[in-house]
Amino acid sequence: MNWQPETKNWPEKRAVLFVHGIGNSKPGDYDSLVQEFLKGIGEDVADKLAVYFLYYDDINDQHANKSQLADGISKIKGFIKARASQESGDELSEAIAEYSSDVIFPVLSEAARINIRERFIAQLQQIRLDGKASGVFFRKQKITIICHSLGCFHTYEALHGAASNEQYHLLPVTDNMQFANVIYMAPPVQLIRSIASKLGDVVPKSELATLSGEKLFVPSQKTARGRTVYCTSNWISITGDLDPVGGHLLKKRLKWAYMNVDTQKSFIDNQSLLNINSEEELAEIILSAVNNNSSSLPINNPHSWDAYIQRHKEDLITWLNA
Repeated sequence: MNWQPETKNWPEKRAVLFVHGIGNSKPGDYDSLVQEFLKGIGEDVADKLAVYFLYYDDINDQHANKSQLADGISKIKGFIKARASQESGDELSEAIAEYSSDVIFPVLSEAARINIRERFIAQLQQIRLDGKASGVFFRKQKITIICHSLGCFHTYEALHGAASNEQYHLLPVTDNMQFANVIYMAPPVQLIRSIASKLGDVVPKSELATLSGEKLFVPSQKTARGRTVYCTSNWISITGDLDPVGGHLLKKRLKWAYMNVDTQKSFIDNQSLLNINSEEELAEIILSAVNNNSSSLPINNPHSWDAYIQRHKEDLITWLNA
C-alpha cells in the first residue's frame, strides 16, 4: 500500500506531530506513549489538539535491504568507540558505539533520508491543509513538533528543506509557516554532524542540511526589510546527562556530540543511576535498547522517550498553551 499522509479534523487551532526515533516501528506502536502524553498534559490541553504521528521505518528497511552499508556502519562504530573510550571504559564505549550506530546509519543511504524528508514535508503540508479545512487560517495555526532520537535528525533535515524551497509552500515569511514549538528530545544531530564530517565518502553528503553552515542553525527567511524570521520562535533541546545519543556520558557533556544551536532553549535532565552500580550495568542497559521500542525499555534507560515526556509534562503544557 502506498503511504498517504495522516489527516485529521482540528478541534481548535493547535496540532502536534510526533516523530519517533530508533527501533522497528510501525503505525500503532507508540499509541500508548501518545495516550500517556495526552493524559499527562490534562484534558484542558489535550482536547484542543489534533495529534499526528510520522512513521518512516518502511523507508529505512527498503533501502537497507538494497544497500551495502556494512562498511559504513563499521566505520561509524569505530569513530564513536574511539571518541567514547576517551571518557569511559572499553565495555561502555563498545555499547555506546553499537547503540549510536543504530541511530546514525540512515545517513549512509542518501535515497532513504531524502525520501524520509519528502514524506515528512508532505505530512507537514497535510497538517496545514487540515487546519485550513477546519477553519484555521495558516497564520493562526499553532503546530508543534515533538521528536526523539533519530527523529530529531529527520526533523532537522525536513525543517531546513521546507524553509529553503519555495515549492513546498512552507516558508516562514512567504507562507506564514512558523511552528509554535519544535521540541527535540535526545537529539543526535551534532553527533551525526561530527561523524559525517569525518568519514569522507562513506557518508553521501549532498542535500545533507546537518553538514551545511559553520555550525548547526535554525532555518529562517528574511523579510523584505531584512528582518530574520525563524521557522519557530521556540526551538527546544532536551537531553539527559547520562544519554550518549543526546551528547552526554556519565554526567559529562561531549562537545562533539551535544546539539547547541543559537537561540535554542536548553534543558539537561539530571538522570539517576538508580539500580546501576557500574559501567558494565549501564552498558547492558544501553545495548538492551538497540532493538526495542522506547515504550518497552527499562525505566532507568537514559534514552527513554517516555521518561523525557514524563519529566517535562508541565513544560509541555506551557509550550502547547502558548
